[in-house]
Formats: sequence, C-alpha cells, structure tokens
Amino acid sequence: DPPGEVLDDWLARHPAAAIKLAPAANVPASWRQRAECEWISRGGECRQLVTWFGDLASRPGGSVATILATSEARRQVTGDPDAPLAWAEKIGRYVYEPDAAVLAAHLSGALAAELGLAGIDRETAYLTSDRPVIDAAVAGFEVLAVLPFQLKVLRAYVRQHQFGHVEVKKRGVNCDPLALQKQLRGAGSERGVVLITRHRAKSIAIVARRFGLASAAADTVQPPD
Repeated sequence: DPPGEVLDDWLARHPAAAIKLAPAANVPASWRQRAECEWISRGGECRQLVTWFGDLASRPGGSVATILATSEARRQVTGDPDAPLAWAEKIGRYVYEPDAAVLAAHLSGALAAELGLAGIDRETAYLTSDRPVIDAAVAGFEVLAVLPFQLKVLRAYVRQHQFGHVEVKKRGVNCDPLALQKQLRGAGSERGVVLITRHRAKSIAIVARRFGLASAAADTVQPPD
C-alpha cells in the first residue's frame, strides 16, 4: 500500500528515489533490473529492505547486505545473489553463520568466496573452514565435537564435559531449540553452543563455543526456519 502502479507512477516522475519495504518483500522484477536492493540488519536481525533508484543506486541491478555493527561501524557485502557455494567434504575446525542481512540478500555464496569458506549442506546456511575468521558478517563457532543428532548422545557429552548452560541453534532440521536447550541443561560451569543441522544428508549436532565478535553476544535461540 499504495499499489504497485502508484509507486511506478511516482518513480516515473521522480527517478531518484528510495522505497523502504519489509525485509521479506518480493521485489518486482522490473525494479530489480534497475534498482539497488539493500537489506539492513542490526543486532543479528534483518530490519528492513530499501530499494534505491536512479542516482541513489550505487550498483543498479545489484544486491547489498549492510550490517550495522555499532552506531558508527558498518559492514557491507555485495555480489551476485546467484554466486555458487563451494561445498565442504567435512566439518572444519570452525563453523560460521552468515548475518541475517546476508541471508535475506542471498549473498552467502559471495560472502563465502570473499572469506574463503565452504557450505556445509544445501539444506542449511552454515559455512565452515579450518581457519578462524573474525568478521561482522558472520557469527563464529569453534567446533568441539561433531555428534549424531541423538538426545542420549548429546546428554552424555554435556555431562562428561561439565556443561551447565548450552545455547541451541538449528538450521535445516525440524526440532524445538528451546525444548532441547532445557533438556541439555547440566550442573557444570562450562558454556557452549549446539548447532543442529545437516551434513551429507544426515542430521548432526555440532558442539561448539562462540569466538570472535560473536563471543560477546547475548545468549539467544535461533527462531524456527
């Protein structure tokens, strides 16, 4: 609201324009060809999508993800939304979750190529590598173990390694992160993250610790896919 034809009439009369949309809005194909689409996130959440037209578009027809890390710092990812991902044969020493703006802009392939990362599975957004990468465009996790996604196995690991609080995140797997987080609560003092995801057509649980910029983030639970 207003209807698309009204917006197109405004654009015809005012070619240098910006239109703010909901992050999940479907941008008309005619706009995508001439506008620059910018997805903007803050605090790990994609807050808005802005389509820039005319002289306001730095890259007409392009996509950009803007991460507002602080009030003064920002990180931008640009590239081809259709850029292919390289796929990892195994889970590396580190796993990464692209920022919400990167995911909304479909720029995971471009970001992975820039940072030297590989995808874990076509059903999930997680990336991996054997070297640490500290970047505002990704949350980083140091892998401690890769286990089958079985509650009994996870409980045994948590108990053996003295975990008390375990943050649960999931992508590409049907599970309830909040319920699983309660089931994995232990009596120890260690803190960790369990990433429930897929690799080579199997559901797995990656036990990890946050590191880098992500280590200062408050404990959160990944919302359902």
